Amino acid sequence: MDFIYCKYNHEQYLSLSYGSGIFAFPWDNVCSYLSNCKKISSFTFPISEKSISSIELPEIGTELNLKDCELSERQILIIKKFMISHSSYKELAELVSTSESTVKKEMTNIQKKLGVKNQVELSMLLSLYKVKF
Repeated sequence: MDFIYCKYNHEQYLSLSYGSGIFAFPWDNVCSYLSNCKKISSFTFPISEKSISSIELPEIGTELNLKDCELSERQILIIKKFMISHSSYKELAELVSTSESTVKKEMTNIQKKLGVKNQVELSMLLSLYKVKF
């Protein structure tokens, strides 16, 4: 089972591929669902947790200031570009004027600091807050 964030006709979706089928769920519905539960299929997402790693997160739906999350300026810039474009590592590297390997390394560090496993979980976590750069 794979989860993929995607855009189609300016709408955002979470795509789920399972067996031979592909299912798309409107992103707003996914975020609404996530705010009411903790477990989605094969991975657990820390929705109701106040603390992820060493970082204290505010209440869901409130402002999340990335500068308070022990992130570097470059990491914050990468998150900003990622939230806007949901681009590949290569495209993000071009947007922030650095190498693809640097973006990969920074995304791994961002995910560790925020306590998420991958870009889909990162997107879901950030969508729960009013993100301040």
